[in-house]
Amino acid sequence: MASVWTGCSQDDSLHFAKDDNSVFTGSIETQGSRTSLDGNNISWVIGDELSFFKGNNYNRRYRVSALNHGTATFVPESYMQPDETIEFEGNYAVYPYSSDNSITATGTISAPVPAGYTYESRSSFISSALMASTSTGTNFSFKNVQGYLRLRLCAEIPEDYAMVKSVTLTSSSMNLSGTAEIAWDNDGIPVTTIKNDSDAGKSLTVTLNTPQSLPSVASGDYVEFYVPVVPMEFPAKDVELKITFTDGETYAKKNRNLLTIVRREVTGMKFTVTMDDEFIGDIENPEEKN
Repeated sequence: MASVWTGCSQDDSLHFAKDDNSVFTGSIETQGSRTSLDGNNISWVIGDELSFFKGNNYNRRYRVSALNHGTATFVPESYMQPDETIEFEGNYAVYPYSSDNSITATGTISAPVPAGYTYESRSSFISSALMASTSTGTNFSFKNVQGYLRLRLCAEIPEDYAMVKSVTLTSSSMNLSGTAEIAWDNDGIPVTTIKNDSDAGKSLTVTLNTPQSLPSVASGDYVEFYVPVVPMEFPAKDVELKITFTDGETYAKKNRNLLTIVRREVTGMKFTVTMDDEFIGDIENPEEKN
């Protein structure tokens, strides 16, 4: 899809100005694993909002206004006074939009990673994952910032799935939430770490909107959903996976082996529960990629 500049002159094309209504376009890379996320594709939706930075530390909100074969057109939604104290060459973008998104003079983007998610549907949950891009022009190719942790729950009695209220991941050594700092390697691929000065950053909770919202699968032998996680390695016994049920019961287990989260890829965690007996089974990790 063609993209254009509007409302800015050659002299101010490296900076957002009040009358700068630059239009951008962007596509999304596919997943690197055959473990499916809607056919390994994540798609833009009309109304999606994201942050663009053009030459200075000015977090301008854009939204998706049109789609053409997977490529989105972004138009500006807001204007704020630019911060002229930080300047850089090129254009940067991060999804989703947050008023807390920011950028440094070297092009490192900061974006919040929440400590909790509410699971409503598979597609809406996957679309909450961070993506970022850098470009010298107006056409962007968005890269996945995070990997995906696939949580697969296996119950001996299918009715037990309806009693799952939340799932909490807790690491003894690594931050799972806080501020993601997104830098770039020589090939323009995002390299991300999470900063958090609080121990609260070592936990991430997925709460089901209703217990019945847990997604079902055709086999009926298990249910699964995906959690976006910044790439990192968890040592053996570092990650605890805890299920909380609607009756207040909890079951927990730690990873037995090294657990590695890779950007773009899906890594699986599996465990089996019974409501009447103890938690059984181990977490499988990592998932075979291809």
